Amino acid sequence: GPEDEITSLVDQLSLELLRSIWRGEDVPEIQVSALTTSSIPALRAYLEGERSFRHSQFNEAQKAFTRATDEDSTFAMAYFRLAQTYGWFLGLGAEEVPSLMAAAERHSQGLSARDSLLIRGWKLADVDGSLEAIPLFRGLVTRYPDDLEAWHGLGDAIFHMGAQAGMPLTAAVQPLERTLEIDSTFAPALIHLIEIAYREADSVRAQDWTDDYLALDSTSLYAQSFRLVTALSYGPVADSIRATAAMDTANDQLLSWMLGRLRGFGSDMSVLEAVSLEAAEQRHPDGSRAMAYWNLAIVHLRHGQSTAATDYFEQSIALGGDDYQGGVYNIMLTARELGVATDTSTARLVDRLGTDRERPRNALTIAAIKNGGADEAVAMADRIEMYADSALARGDTLRSRNMRGEALALRGRIAAAHDSVDSAISLLRRGLSMVNATRAWSRDVDRYWLAHLVQDRGGEEEAISIYGSLYWNPWTEALGNLHRAELHERRGEVEQAARYYARFIALWDDADPHLQPQVQAARRALDRLRGERMVS
Repeated sequence: GPEDEITSLVDQLSLELLRSIWRGEDVPEIQVSALTTSSIPALRAYLEGERSFRHSQFNEAQKAFTRATDEDSTFAMAYFRLAQTYGWFLGLGAEEVPSLMAAAERHSQGLSARDSLLIRGWKLADVDGSLEAIPLFRGLVTRYPDDLEAWHGLGDAIFHMGAQAGMPLTAAVQPLERTLEIDSTFAPALIHLIEIAYREADSVRAQDWTDDYLALDSTSLYAQSFRLVTALSYGPVADSIRATAAMDTANDQLLSWMLGRLRGFGSDMSVLEAVSLEAAEQRHPDGSRAMAYWNLAIVHLRHGQSTAATDYFEQSIALGGDDYQGGVYNIMLTARELGVATDTSTARLVDRLGTDRERPRNALTIAAIKNGGADEAVAMADRIEMYADSALARGDTLRSRNMRGEALALRGRIAAAHDSVDSAISLLRRGLSMVNATRAWSRDVDRYWLAHLVQDRGGEEEAISIYGSLYWNPWTEALGNLHRAELHERRGEVEQAARYYARFIALWDDADPHLQPQVQAARRALDRLRGERMVS
């Protein structure tokens, strides 16, 4: 070629050599799709980002993928990976994900079918919150059984949304372990495995997976969090003492990250309390302390201790102000609706916060139904549909769909209050199918009541599936375990009944006095079942 084109010719030759190498079998980690760019600087930045991403160095990965998209504004896989890095920051920057995924889709022309489906699957999961992501990834792993990205996508989708499809949290383990079988150095797959081990109180796997993770990443906030939480929960006494001492000087960011790793509040209550109380210390900013007290309230609410939860919520409001009032109001109204919170301090808190009837739509509508105000409830559902129309007119289709689904679910609750069971089931199912599946807390309350209605119509299998998959919700988890245990006992399934009675008792063993009759009844049932097993 001409001498003045030597630079571009070298770039072209470099790309062709890379394409040739990556089509071989010796470099399986990076896909040929990375080479859709014609920019050597963009490719270099992308590969740097890949190296950081695979070791969970998400800050560095984010910077590198940003450089890649700056160098080549049509680089689909760089946009895709950049969106994923935002997904690992505990919600920080989450508002960037939809536009980045849209850019990845927009520039995906020329990608392989596999890469286009990967982008589609992660968009369904991370942006749309659609349960369709799970079967899409299942199809991918069937078609590409040795594809690391497909298996990781399936495990991640099940971890975040599997509950809403009636799946146990442990269903995510197999695809995530398969990811590591393909490449044991892919650290992101270990993050959710460690969190599942915490949730299941599996000390052996928690320690093993933490060791594996720290061998790949020893410096990030994830690494620091896992090191401390695993030592606190499952380490030898000396390690636990050192971890406790380390928390005395930990900054609010690390403590918040530790609480994030204990997501779902399924881990040891004493560890959660210890981390939360440390995060609530006066040396930290008020915003961090408000969130720490919020966490403490949710932990106690999960264990049926609404009086203590109310005290902690009061402290979170005192530090966080208006940002917390609406959320606390909704939470405590729902807790009262489910019979978890009936104490006078909760009633006073709800009455005090109940001056703004616009903000907490769900809770107020349900309260209106319970108090016989069906017309008011219908009017609220109408208003939500009006808001959905307004969102659609602005082009916000996701928000519009969520709100329309919320309105349908509320109409289902209204129908149930009028004993129109079949209509209620239909409306609840339609509504739930439209609401983002990552909104577990609000969806699980409707799913809990759907399980009751389905059970009344003889749908025991569906009811069992729902009751056993309410594990992300501090109000419904214990009650779900109790009702599932009762259903198993009714069906003569002794082992399953005993397992779920035991889980319920473990959660509410120290619950408030008004909940103890249910705990005592569960203990008697468990003793009865154990006696039957000994006889058999």
